Amino acid sequence: GDRYWEAYTLSLLGNDYSDSNKNDQAIESYSQALAIRRELKDRYGEFNTLSGLGWVSYRLNRYEKAIEYYEQSLSIARELKYQFGVASALHSVGFQNMQIGRPEKGIEYLQQSLLIYRELKERQSEAETLYRLGFAHNMLSHYEKAIEHEEQALVIHRELKDRQGEANTLNGLASFNNGLSRYEKGIEHSQQALAICRELK
Repeated sequence: GDRYWEAYTLSLLGNDYSDSNKNDQAIESYSQALAIRRELKDRYGEFNTLSGLGWVSYRLNRYEKAIEYYEQSLSIARELKYQFGVASALHSVGFQNMQIGRPEKGIEYLQQSLLIYRELKERQSEAETLYRLGFAHNMLSHYEKAIEHEEQALVIHRELKDRQGEANTLNGLASFNNGLSRYEKGIEHSQQALAICRELK
C-alpha cells in the first residue's frame, strides 16, 4: 500500500527495461509510475519519469512524442526552479527538434541550455551541448559556425580527459571541414579520432 515506493520501484524498472532495450516494457513501467506520481503530486518524481519516457520515445524514433514529454518535464523543472533539470530538458527538446529536421528550433533550445550549463559550471553537459549545436549548424550548412562549436567542445573534452567525447567531436570536425572542402584538415581530424577509437578498442 506504499504508493510512493511503488512509483519509485516502477521507475527503476523502467530504467532497467530501457537499459536492456526493452522499450515497450519501459514505457509501460514509466507510465504506471507517472500516474502514481501525479496522484501523489510528487513533482520531482514526475519530472524524472517524464524524462525517462522522453528518452525511450526517442529510442523508438517517436520524436514528436519525445518532445511532448520533454516539454512537460521542462515546465515542471521551471516551476521547481531546478536549473539543471531546466537545462537538461531544453537540451533534449532541442535535440529532438534536430531529429525531425528543425535545426533552427533545435539551436534555439540548445543555446538556452548552454547558457544554464555554463552558469552551473557543468562542463561535461556544456561540451555535449556544444557538440549538438555543431551538428545543428551543420544541418543548415553553417560549416564555420559548426566548426566553432565543435572546437569549443573539443577543448572541454580534452580538459575532462573524456576520450570518447574527444573522438566523437574530432569526427564531427572532420565532417564539417569536408563541407568546406578542407580535406587535409578533415583527414587530420579523422586520423586523430581513429587513434583514440583504437586506444579505447
